Amino acid sequence: MLKPLYSGINYEKEYVPLLTEIHRSYTHRLGPGELPGRRKDTERIYAVVVPHSSYAFAGPGMAWGYKMLSEHYFPETYVLLIPSSKENSPICVVDEDFESAFGVCFVDNIFVNKLLETGLVSRAENVDELALELQIPFLQQASRDRLKLLKVLPLIVSSSSLKKLAETLVQIKKDIVVIIASDFVIGASSEGDLIGHDKQLIQYILRFDIGGFEKYIEKHNISLPSKNVFSLGIEILKQLGVNQGEVVNYYNSGEIGSEESKSFVSLVF
Repeated sequence: MLKPLYSGINYEKEYVPLLTEIHRSYTHRLGPGELPGRRKDTERIYAVVVPHSSYAFAGPGMAWGYKMLSEHYFPETYVLLIPSSKENSPICVVDEDFESAFGVCFVDNIFVNKLLETGLVSRAENVDELALELQIPFLQQASRDRLKLLKVLPLIVSSSSLKKLAETLVQIKKDIVVIIASDFVIGASSEGDLIGHDKQLIQYILRFDIGGFEKYIEKHNISLPSKNVFSLGIEILKQLGVNQGEVVNYYNSGEIGSEESKSFVSLVF
């Protein structure tokens, strides 16, 4: 079982302070402004994009996506797409359960094993991904009404045959909701450039234009470590027959008091 490595550093460690911190993210001036309401299982979303920095900065943006997850259809499995922090690594699937202050978050082992059998992914070893760990408490809190039923399939994404992986993943299981964890443009030369690049990239994503998305990043030499996460996420959505998304929240580091030049985007599909 995977133990928390970043609790007490990037988010609160103990149950009550952690719950308070997540609640503050929901009610923050940049967050949705309220806690999640009752779940409506007849209303479905297929994916959210959420940021993945420390809760102090990304929490309000994360709250928008997780509020949507909390209020809509509860799937058999949440597929977590996480940008790899290691260069030139294969796409890996995590097959160990997670422990947090809210209890154990279980991996969908049947799904994991079927995906490993395809040879398209490797088994993750020595998992140490902040972007992944940050999602677990938020997802557990958003699934508080179904916590014992919660299962995840975490994929740590680098580059690979993303289209083939997307096809195979959906062939194995269609009853999924995808969580794409990604901060957005990092280190633009000015706030104007940051916002301008963000707007262009968001439009490519909402048009499901992965080719245009990747070409724009290359042309403008943009730092977006999560580009392969978006590419895989959009391919999965195409396989699910989804073709529509919208922006639910956007802010940059200057609005949240961070000295790092970064932006935070929340999308829903």
